[in-house]
Amino acid sequence: MGFSDMGSAAFRRRRRPAYARVFAATRATGRSSRTRLADLLIAATAAAHGLDLYTRNPADLVGLDHILTVVRV
Repeated sequence: MGFSDMGSAAFRRRRRPAYARVFAATRATGRSSRTRLADLLIAATAAAHGLDLYTRNPADLVGLDHILTVVRV
């Protein structure tokens, strides 16, 4: 299943621009986006809906603090 196959069309329209921002921010930190696909999709979903992202490993989301709030649990 690819990114374009996930969820409703309205949901995807909100998530795509958020994914682009998250992807670009990850690459700007010099980190690979390949091994972080699931993390980036989750972060993009949270960002698209204005939600905080709760995680046990905030190091996976370094560089996204200007896009969404990452909360360590």
